Order: sequence, then C-alpha cells, then structure tokens
Amino acid sequence: MRWEPETRRHIFREELASATEDISAPRSRMEADDPIAEFFVRRLMIACENAGGCVCLGKLGLVVPLATVGRSLFESVISTFWASLTDNNTRHAIESESAELMRIMKRNLRSSRAQIVHEETGAIETQSVLDHPTLAAVKMGEQYG
Repeated sequence: MRWEPETRRHIFREELASATEDISAPRSRMEADDPIAEFFVRRLMIACENAGGCVCLGKLGLVVPLATVGRSLFESVISTFWASLTDNNTRHAIESESAELMRIMKRNLRSSRAQIVHEETGAIETQSVLDHPTLAAVKMGEQYG
C-alpha cells in the first residue's frame, strides 16, 4: 500500500510523539544518582527532539537545515552506540560532553557573546564565573585562543 505524503508525515509525527512520551518510562525507572542512565536518557531525548526538528524542516522544504540536523542526528547515533559498548566508553563520553560544554561556555563568556547576570541584583558576574577554579581550569586549545 502506498500512502500519500501527508498521510506518511502524519503517521510519522504520531509515532514520534509516542516515542517521546515513552521516554518517561525509562526515566521513571532510573536511579537518582545514575550518571550512565541519565546520559542515555538525555541522548534519547535529544534524538527525539532532533527527529521532530527534521520532520518540521522537511515539511517546510528547508533542505540545508534539514541536512545539518540530520547529520547531527547521525553523528549522535554513532557516538551513542560507541558509548553503549562499555561503561568506560560511557564515562569517557560523559566527560567529553561535559568538557566541550565548559569550553563553549568559557569561549562565549570570554568573547562577550554571553554574560552572567545576577538574578536578584542585575549585576554582571561574568568575571567571577570565569575566575572560578572549575572554569579557570578548562583548557581552551590553541584554536580557541
């Protein structure tokens, strides 16, 4: 049976919504302090969001952004599969992900693309965050300056 494109998209959106709702099951069974389980549930959530984004971009005919999100989804599948092979791989993936987020944050704060603003006083706290030992220890690499 060959379905019309709109019917296929509707079925895919329903399946995607169902898969997204099903994430709550493993999440509810997760132990409170299980970084490995948290890593995989977070990866699953990101994959569902990316797949939903692909559906929206495809529906709008936005080919270039669709290819970008699709590539990210594909890379995530490969790295998540690798991380799932051993607990050591998973721990390495968690550490790498954390280090990359810290590098991105530090780079954006140093270049003034982002600021840390105190919620109550409105004071700019960027420098005190950059001076914090955790962020100060983040290695930027030569390419980041």
